[in-house]
Amino acid sequence: MPIQPRYAKEQFLMTEFTPARDVADFHSRWPEFRPTALEILASRGVTRHQAEVLAWMVDLIDRIGESDITEQ
Repeated sequence: MPIQPRYAKEQFLMTEFTPARDVADFHSRWPEFRPTALEILASRGVTRHQAEVLAWMVDLIDRIGESDITEQ
């Protein structure tokens, strides 16, 4: 399943990596993390199975909205 760019500004160049604090933080920063997921997806070291799973994960995360995220 090919993944198409979804956000106009997917070229976040992270000078310093700051891990997500929690699921809500990850969701709000998804435009920052998505290009990394796509880089991994396109890398040669990923098996077909891994690529398929990662492609579905990106598609799923693209569909998650703010109302789907709850603090735990």
